[in-house]
Amino acid sequence: VDDKKLGSMERTAYLKFELKDVTDTDEHKSTGTITFKAKNYKLAGCKPGSKTESSGANDAKWTDNYEVTFKYNLWISNEKKGNDDNPDVGDRVYMDPDKNDTNTLIWGDDRAALKFEADDDAKKFYARLSTSNMSDIYAEYGDPVDADLWFYDFVGHPTVPATSKATLTLGIPWDDDDDYTPDPENCFIYELDADGYLTDVTSKFTYSEDDEEIPGWSIRTRQLGTYIVSDTELDVTVDEPETSEPADVETPTNNGKDIPNTGSSDMVNVALVAAVVSLAAAGAVAFRKVK
Repeated sequence: VDDKKLGSMERTAYLKFELKDVTDTDEHKSTGTITFKAKNYKLAGCKPGSKTESSGANDAKWTDNYEVTFKYNLWISNEKKGNDDNPDVGDRVYMDPDKNDTNTLIWGDDRAALKFEADDDAKKFYARLSTSNMSDIYAEYGDPVDADLWFYDFVGHPTVPATSKATLTLGIPWDDDDDYTPDPENCFIYELDADGYLTDVTSKFTYSEDDEEIPGWSIRTRQLGTYIVSDTELDVTVDEPETSEPADVETPTNNGKDIPNTGSSDMVNVALVAAVVSLAAAGAVAFRKVK
């Protein structure tokens, strides 16, 4: 870390904590201990990188396996954003809307925008937008048709605390001076569900250059999801599982002849009754013997 130094020290060690997405809007406390262990002894008079013993062992700064332990307390929270703020794409932020007012949030350089009327009990919500490529979606849907895909993943799929549906606008993801710029009115929009399947939601979006906060495709919604803009129509049909037909079973026929009644069914019933009577009689005999 070149831009940070501790006092006048030339060399400074830092620990960097990298956290996964925490969609909460409150602070979390983390406590723990960190232990450093010396691999080799260090003498007080040695220059950095020198192996020359210029002083006695009694002057050693530390010895082999010498340990130093630090206790730490950390308060972890996402960055707060409010009405009319402009977080960068990928920032781990939450929005604290103005109650009973119109709220607007724009991510990055017009990559996405949200506008809604907040109620008198508008709650904070996680508002991170990720535009990272999803390689599995490219492999499954984009590559087979050589499509260009752009991703809008509102992490955690938060619900917007609006009095009615909010307006979400997916901004134009390419620059005008790019080598390739598709016609935005001929693009397709898909929504990714929890099982990894895509649904064509193009008809739910309306493209406009100046009707909303930013140029792009807009939808009225209460929940922010994961959307993919494609310059080519994707095959999102789900194959139905194959079902095996039941095997044909031949039904015996009488070839037009009457099947005679042999009375076998009646004989079976008689035999069952006889068996029951026999068992009852045997039980009665056993009961008399015991008594």
